[in-house]
Amino acid sequence: MTLPNLAVRIVVEDGLPYRPASWHLWRDSRVFVPFATIQNWVEAGGKKAQARLDTAFLDWALADFSGSVAADARYDGPFGMLSAVANRRYKRLLYDVLDHDPTHEDIRAFLRRLHTALAARALPLRGMTTDGSPLSPPPFKCRLFS
Repeated sequence: MTLPNLAVRIVVEDGLPYRPASWHLWRDSRVFVPFATIQNWVEAGGKKAQARLDTAFLDWALADFSGSVAADARYDGPFGMLSAVANRRYKRLLYDVLDHDPTHEDIRAFLRRLHTALAARALPLRGMTTDGSPLSPPPFKCRLFS
């Protein structure tokens, strides 16, 4: 795996902010990469990394899905990341890297993607945990995803 791909994976898939990601690259690979460089790589490669989460990955991640999801948004500078993780197994189901702070509409679109992935596999969503920020949707109703 190339260094830029590794850096994007650390930030996008593992959810680390840019500065700690720079430290992890130094600690694990003994290569110093300024956090601003990592930010540029994520901006350029975040959408490509997201494309890797194809159907086969979702099939694996949802194989033992309990119906419970933890959803969160991270902010780091001018960028944001939305993430959904299966609560019981801690498998990341979906994520989205944004070039701006997440808005309520970004979160609704992200949750619609989650609903589509679950509906395609006939899996029920029994519960969702969020941090309760003002951007989080109100308690769910079936029409939230429509």
